Amino acid sequence: MSFADPAPTPLGHEHFAPVRRALRHDLSTL
Repeated sequence: MSFADPAPTPLGHEHFAPVRRALRHDLSTL
């Protein structure tokens, strides 16, 4: 899942940070 990798720019990282946390939460609840 390349889209889950941290973006090279701080802005992108901040944008995907909540998404990564959401994915981790969903995976942990499965």
